[in-house]
Amino acid sequence: ITLVSPWDIRDPADQSVLLHELAHHRQAPHHWYCAGAQELPAYRLQAAWAEENGAKVSINWMAAVMESGCTRRDIHPD
Repeated sequence: ITLVSPWDIRDPADQSVLLHELAHHRQAPHHWYCAGAQELPAYRLQAAWAEENGAKVSINWMAAVMESGCTRRDIHPD
């Protein structure tokens, strides 16, 4: 996981970014129809955690839903 500066461990919004990336780490061993399908669950987790911890995060939900849609062009054969 690479965190881009400025990143502050004390900032709940920054912590939520780390949580989002850790979600992808946990998703890695599982099969996904396309890589984008992993985004919506990670964003949902990030948003829920941020809300519980009083952090303000800006998530483009329309883009997250569209990216996780796995259209035919996104599915790669094994």
